Amino acid sequence: MSTANDIAPLVEQGRLLHVVPDLPGLSVVRDVFATQSVYEFLTDEDAIPAQYARVSGRAKAKIDHFISGGVVTFALDPQDKARTSFIARNDPVEMGIVDVRITDPKPMIRIFGGFAARNILVLIVWHPREGLHFQQAVIDCRREWNSLFNNSAPLIGDTHECYLTGHFEIG
Repeated sequence: MSTANDIAPLVEQGRLLHVVPDLPGLSVVRDVFATQSVYEFLTDEDAIPAQYARVSGRAKAKIDHFISGGVVTFALDPQDKARTSFIARNDPVEMGIVDVRITDPKPMIRIFGGFAARNILVLIVWHPREGLHFQQAVIDCRREWNSLFNNSAPLIGDTHECYLTGHFEIG
């Protein structure tokens, strides 16, 4: 069974939630699923600390843009990425963990997760960027991924096209 096939039961159990665009009629080209904590961060202002309200709204808008097939910058090389990269792979790449990078407005945040399949992103946990220990965040995210997906690895591809269809920029 593939990791992508494991998503429907996790949604039924309430362990993952499907993130849908806020604007009615916006097309869904890519799917994003999130744990309860990430979903609340993106959709429930009352569930997050006040200092993250603006960045939460910005994160949701950028993720909606991603879902609708909008152009995003994706960095394959964790050590050489554009400042504008929206998604970046993390070291060690073999763990399959990526992060969604929200750099404006402050405070910056990162949302860690992985691709279950091409065009299917699963977001596991979010952290403020300041003081973040990336290596530990990647380890913790992968541990939670393994718990959700019975140790099935996230997608690890050699090219951008392994992760996404449609329009993207190399970052």
